[in-house]
Amino acid sequence: MLGDKIERKLWFVKIPNLAFILVIVSAFVYLIDYVSFLQGGEFFLTKLLYFDKALILKGQIWRTIGFVFIGLNSSFLFALLQSYFLYFLGTCLEVNVGERRFSLFYIFGVIFLIIGGFLTGTTTILYLNMTMFFAFATINPNRKLLLFFFLPVKTIWLGVFDGVYFLINLLVALIRRDLAMILSISSALVSFLIFFGPRFFIDIYKQIKNLQQNSKRMYQNGSYWGS
Repeated sequence: MLGDKIERKLWFVKIPNLAFILVIVSAFVYLIDYVSFLQGGEFFLTKLLYFDKALILKGQIWRTIGFVFIGLNSSFLFALLQSYFLYFLGTCLEVNVGERRFSLFYIFGVIFLIIGGFLTGTTTILYLNMTMFFAFATINPNRKLLLFFFLPVKTIWLGVFDGVYFLINLLVALIRRDLAMILSISSALVSFLIFFGPRFFIDIYKQIKNLQQNSKRMYQNGSYWGS
């Protein structure tokens, strides 16, 4: 797998506690902006960090990486839930696949986004963060999470639903001819496919086969009792 080859060649690349760093810095940026907003101001850190090709070429080079830390939702409650979920997913991935592979997955995603940003003028970290759930579902396909806090669902199927959401967003971007959004989604998906893709599709295939076998078994049992 390509991801394995990259991991072997870039064995020295690793950011310890990357998920923790991402969440803490993003939360700090959000809280500063939120307090400013409550006092009648504006989201000045967000304005200072978002990716803007024109401003970067004028010397504001911090925007090249600063956009990574402005992915939280504007609603305080959703930002809190999002922070917790990103930390949960990130730390689980660090434990399951190792800090090196998780770091490479995220770094490559950011590099692809930066390239896309220079091609289109802007980019967003939103979709790369969302692909962390794809990766989590790949590593833990049979783990159950509580959808809406009460409905247990296997992560592999939540990953499939997440994929449908991605496809809908990509379709909308194509209809609108929004090249920046198209490249943001594509960049995130490419990084995921490099490091987790083959295993994800294999797990989906296995789940479908299991469903088919269970359905066949239930049908046969029904036929037996009906005879």
